[in-house]
Amino acid sequence: MRHMKEITIRELHERTGHWVRRTKLDRVVITDRGVKRAVLIPFEDDEAPPRTLRDRKLTRAYAALQGRLGPGRALDVTDLISEDRDRE
Repeated sequence: MRHMKEITIRELHERTGHWVRRTKLDRVVITDRGVKRAVLIPFEDDEAPPRTLRDRKLTRAYAALQGRLGPGRALDVTDLISEDRDRE
């Protein structure tokens, strides 16, 4: 779990921008006379598209392997076994 930084309302008023940017690192708890009153947390964009396997970056080796397979041909273990058996 992240570390939570505690600040007073006065500190929040004096350096609001700093504390808002600090939420990239950890949550910021705001206290009023020693009592926890609020928490600043980072904003998460719910409308951002979910990451998929298509979004990943391929290594050179994997891209080369993918190129040898040819378009539309999947790497299927049963195909490999069949090819191996046919050679015998």
